[in-house]
Amino acid sequence: MINEFGISSSTASKIRRELNLSKITHRRDRDWIIQHQNEILYSSFLMLLDKYGLHKGIVKSYSNYLISDVGIKRKTTRHHESQFAVEKTYQMHKVAIAQCKSFRELNAILHTDDYTARKFHELACAELNLPSMSERHLKNLSDTWTWRYQHRNTILNAEMTIIQIATQLNTSSDEIYNARKALRRRLKIKETIGVVRVISLDQWVLQHAIELKTLKISQLQQKFQISSAQIKYRRKLLKQLQKKETQSVA
Repeated sequence: MINEFGISSSTASKIRRELNLSKITHRRDRDWIIQHQNEILYSSFLMLLDKYGLHKGIVKSYSNYLISDVGIKRKTTRHHESQFAVEKTYQMHKVAIAQCKSFRELNAILHTDDYTARKFHELACAELNLPSMSERHLKNLSDTWTWRYQHRNTILNAEMTIIQIATQLNTSSDEIYNARKALRRRLKIKETIGVVRVISLDQWVLQHAIELKTLKISQLQQKFQISSAQIKYRRKLLKQLQKKETQSVA
């Protein structure tokens, strides 16, 4: 009005009041703001305008109130306007997004990149007070290591085959194989083999070189009661050892 009609700001304000054109002022509903803090801090301005009719200035004011007065720390950045379509999907499928167990499930819902999917997944988990995929993974890893330590003497028993240990501990041969490998690496134990006497893996491989070269994997599994992964590793090790012998002779 000032630019268009060449009048002062006080005159413009007076005219607006006379015509009942004054801006609508929003009173802060502090309870509502705190209740919707995640959306106010992280949703895009376009999403908040579409869902609650809140303009950018009001959203910024609410955000400053949450950060400065309430003392809430912002954990991540606000969503971009380009993510508006993803946000609308998020609002409709929030529970399913929080309960996803893999990024394949997550992307099937959100149809976006992994970074954006992870951001919305963690926001949904925070809002619904559920553990995120990364938190569940860490817990499962912790539980796995607790189990390995509790049964380490059985898992590392050189007088039992992997199949025997798996049967005793009611788990799979692959789980025992992975547990043995992980425990040896963490406890810095050199792999050994033998029932009557314990020998090094290098010695075992050289002693059974002919079987490793001539027998099939299934035959070796049956004869030595070891997994196919162990057989492949021993064959690879045999080639390395024989190559070293050839080089030392030369």
